[in-house]
Amino acid sequence: MFGISLNKAVEVVQKIKSSFSRPIKLNLDKDLEAKLLDFSIVKGAIESGELNKLMGIYQKVLNADLNLSGSLQNRKNALLALPHEIEAGTKEMKIITSMLEGGFGFDKFLNAIHNDIYYGISLQNIIYEVKDNLVLPVRHKAIMPTSLSEDTTKDKLYFQNKDSKKLYLESIDTNRLIIHTHEIDNSRLATNSIAYKLLWTSILKHTIITLNLEFIDKAAVPPLIIKIDDLNDTKKADELFGQMMELKSTSVGMFTKDIEIDTLKMESKVQFDTTIKYLDQKQNEFLVGGNLSGSSDGKVGSQSLGSIHENRLFEVVKADSKLINETVSRFFNQVIALNLATFTPVKFSFTLPEQKNHEELKVKSETIANLTTAGYVVPTKHIEKTFNIEGVTFKPQAQSNNSIEFNSQSNENELKAVDENIMNYIVSVVDECNSYDDLLKKLSEEYNYLDLEKLEEILTKEGLVASLDGSVEAGNDAKD
Repeated sequence: MFGISLNKAVEVVQKIKSSFSRPIKLNLDKDLEAKLLDFSIVKGAIESGELNKLMGIYQKVLNADLNLSGSLQNRKNALLALPHEIEAGTKEMKIITSMLEGGFGFDKFLNAIHNDIYYGISLQNIIYEVKDNLVLPVRHKAIMPTSLSEDTTKDKLYFQNKDSKKLYLESIDTNRLIIHTHEIDNSRLATNSIAYKLLWTSILKHTIITLNLEFIDKAAVPPLIIKIDDLNDTKKADELFGQMMELKSTSVGMFTKDIEIDTLKMESKVQFDTTIKYLDQKQNEFLVGGNLSGSSDGKVGSQSLGSIHENRLFEVVKADSKLINETVSRFFNQVIALNLATFTPVKFSFTLPEQKNHEELKVKSETIANLTTAGYVVPTKHIEKTFNIEGVTFKPQAQSNNSIEFNSQSNENELKAVDENIMNYIVSVVDECNSYDDLLKKLSEEYNYLDLEKLEEILTKEGLVASLDGSVEAGNDAKD
């Protein structure tokens, strides 16, 4: 019989279940939802060092910042769109297959893990049942990281249950609570998350938008300004004030008519848009490696910009996959350990595509073109390996009228190779030529990528023209 005894399986499930009951959400700052997120609130949370207060701000920022949540979604999509594979033996794979086909919802499990990397930690509450003498996970429920608190004296994380008692994470059965940590550095959880690294940028953007909206709201109803001849005429002044207040303006002022008054006007929205766009760009650079619509300064082509963005996103996804691979592999092995006394550890991994480095390929392509122009023969096997193209063959093509010129910085060895190549050809055809012009014609047909002036320049080096004239004449004499 595969698996363990039914009684043993039931006992295991009960033991796991009794180790943990889903915690209530901690009482965060009740006034936070009603407050504007400004620097004073953030400063207070950081100075207090209380994890649950910081988590509350992280959640508020994420809900308020569409660009932040959108970039996180793009980062998640880039990873979860990849195929994955599981390396496992026959017995181990049977257990994993039973779990995946038993309604556990593995794709949702991966999605839930990635959802909380913003907070630096993901908590998954796993429910087990006995199926065919196997202890298998059948459901999972994500626990918001905002439920966590930190005991800084013990450097431990804990939940607080209904009795206000601390339930430390380390005391919970690791099969019941799957913990995934997504650390940016080695500092404590409160400061090593993506949320903390982006906090000031997000708060600055939120503050700018909030204050701008407040100004627009106040400026929507302009102030009323009363100019009278004599401010000492209190009776007239009181009458005018009473009349103006009936108009429900936000503010009323009274001055003598000879005083010049200018009201505050909103500056151009260009500066506001530029600032918000810059902060969005910095968020995108941190989260997904770049921003195609806003990171170019006009000096970089869209193709190059796209290549840079693609390579940076690849590195981000690669780093995310490495951390999540470890967590999922650990989870699978824990499930197998509940059912097998001995087993070979399984390995889960996302299948990453080959990284496309367009700039590197461009340099290699230009190098091959330069070597070919200089007279070298590049093996087709090397081209196939470099560009991952099978069945490369050479097909001569007519050259354009644009000649290829060697500049003064050309490599001396490459020029020497061209000269030697041409001299070898001259030796092979000189007997067929009746004149120097015939020889030059043959050379121009063979080396059609060089114009006549450049060929004659090569031939005249070190007296080659005179030698060739003599060789041609000697050949003609021999024919006579």
